[in-house]
Amino acid sequence: RRLSAAVLLAAAASLLASGAIFALLGASSPVRRGVLWRVLLLQLGGMLLLPALPLALIASAVDSPLPQIVGAVWGTPTAVYVESSRGGGVRAGPFAERAEARIVEVRLPGGGPIWQGLAEVRAAGASTKWRGERGFSARLIGSVAAPEASASSFVRERWQILELPVNRKVWIVRRGERLSFDARAAGDLPAPSRPL
Repeated sequence: RRLSAAVLLAAAASLLASGAIFALLGASSPVRRGVLWRVLLLQLGGMLLLPALPLALIASAVDSPLPQIVGAVWGTPTAVYVESSRGGGVRAGPFAERAEARIVEVRLPGGGPIWQGLAEVRAAGASTKWRGERGFSARLIGSVAAPEASASSFVRERWQILELPVNRKVWIVRRGERLSFDARAAGDLPAPSRPL
């Protein structure tokens, strides 16, 4: 099996950070050492730590994680259902051609989302809490969220409309820290993180 560039960059960043921590601990140890020795260890720690941080960031950006199915939303002629990868489906409301998903995201100023979670699914006026991956966290973080139009907030919430074809699942897919919804057949998507 070949090592990916991300693994090599992460390993290099880890080694540099370990060396920096070792040098900084040596500089701050209670053992009697001269001032020159402590200054040299501090400089060595700083020199090792400086390239470790950009290498770790580059490693996380080089290889994007594989997408995982974390759940599904689907409609039948009588109701709308929500299913997480943790277990069975839950009735989310009466039949509707559309559902809305409340997504909570944490963003950097001037950048894209660095974390997203699904808080709830609403169909035909009925709302159901998402009990799957990151659902509780999304509701907790969402309690302080600003509407999507607010550009200054670190935490935002938005509603995404989902078209629900009858008796066909709309998959909830996580790609790294981002959520998306995909109506393709399950065979065209990656395997679920846990059996559905």
